[in-house]
Amino acid sequence: MATPRKKNFSSSPNISEEAEVSVPFDDNIQAPGAAADDNVFIVVFQPDVMTAIVSKASSRSAGSISVTVPERWSGMEVHVYGFCVNNDDRWDEQLKATIPAGEASPSTYIGYGNIS
Repeated sequence: MATPRKKNFSSSPNISEEAEVSVPFDDNIQAPGAAADDNVFIVVFQPDVMTAIVSKASSRSAGSISVTVPERWSGMEVHVYGFCVNNDDRWDEQLKATIPAGEASPSTYIGYGNIS
């Protein structure tokens, strides 16, 4: 089974806003398995409370994504990951395979830091 390529997150997560994490990204549309209508997600994990928050979907063309985290995480370290999900069944000529709807890419570690 083919796997859509992960998002090309272009920099470290921005954690300078209180209770928000954002990440800019490139559309990486030329990568095997990528499509303009893929959904992009980030996951923010806080290890002290062993809790993760998953963002709402953003489109590959949006260029950035953000998620609100609990205010009590202020000053705490978080780790940020990203991944993409394919919307529709589609043939990918570069992969020579069909990518099924709903298939997620492998996650990518984006970075970490302390929430403001």
